[in-house]
Amino acid sequence: MKKALSLILILLILISLVSCSNSSKNVAITCGSTTVSGEIFYSQLLNYKNEFLISYLGLTEDNPAIWSQDSPTGRLETMGEALTRMAVEDMTQFAWVIEYAKDNGVTIDEENKKGIEEAVASLKENFETEEEYKEYLTTLKLDDESLNTYLEYTILYDEGFRLLTGEGGPYALTEEDYKEYYEKNFYTVKHIFVNNVSKVGEDGEEVPLTEDEIKEKEDKAKGILDALDKGEDFETHYLFSEDQMAVSYPDGITIADGFTYDTAYESTAKALKEGEYKMVNGTSGGIYIILRLPLSESDYEEYKSYVQTVVNQEVTTRIYSDCKNDVTVNYDVINSYPIEEIPILD
Repeated sequence: MKKALSLILILLILISLVSCSNSSKNVAITCGSTTVSGEIFYSQLLNYKNEFLISYLGLTEDNPAIWSQDSPTGRLETMGEALTRMAVEDMTQFAWVIEYAKDNGVTIDEENKKGIEEAVASLKENFETEEEYKEYLTTLKLDDESLNTYLEYTILYDEGFRLLTGEGGPYALTEEDYKEYYEKNFYTVKHIFVNNVSKVGEDGEEVPLTEDEIKEKEDKAKGILDALDKGEDFETHYLFSEDQMAVSYPDGITIADGFTYDTAYESTAKALKEGEYKMVNGTSGGIYIILRLPLSESDYEEYKSYVQTVVNQEVTTRIYSDCKNDVTVNYDVINSYPIEEIPILD
């Protein structure tokens, strides 16, 4: 099996739903005529566990101690309980949206079925053999039938979400909503960077600065700040930022919280008003003199997909809050899948 597949299928398995005509012995979630099997809930929880370990903690092996630790959610729950709850909440609102689509006449047509066949064929190309493909589905407690049903319901969900958030829908979103989010949460800046941590040694490797060299760099940063205070042009010094910032971003860079690993930089930049500048020591070292600029309108298109994803996720949270009383969750089934027993994928 190709390594590139390790998360491809998991990321697909946001939710897979089975109709009431299937076996009802292991139903985890019910919403009208739509039910979610325990096996499919397992696939969703597997997704959460793998994503958390790999993407957030950078781990490729399980650590059982993690799941009994207190979560940072403030809900007095363990990490295992938190991930399980989030999986239940996601599947609850997904099931409700699919039921909404059904109630509003959405069906799977021949074109949809052809698209599903092509998607399955494309998925199989990630495996060397049919046996490896089947084995992988088994790891996820899926088979060809449940995968096909998932893909059908994904189409229904997408159409249901479009109806809910489209013009006249109960959760209508417009282009202005996305732009408003961008304007409230993004900011454009330029900075002058002075490296007071390291330099390139004779062998080409990074080496720490001496105390005298650090002092020299600190004096350099203060000198630039004094020059700016006396009215010198920021652009003149910007050209000599030691991280080549002006070369990469001649018009400045647009970011939002969490876009860098430097929390001191982000908090300082966000607090500035347009036209203001301030010097700050970076969280990971280095000295920045940051200038807040008017928000770049042109960068909106670059971040539009991200903005839409975040805003849409906020809507799914609202949907869950509004619909959860219309959905039945079978916690006997949910709790039959302890998160510490779920495997980590290669």
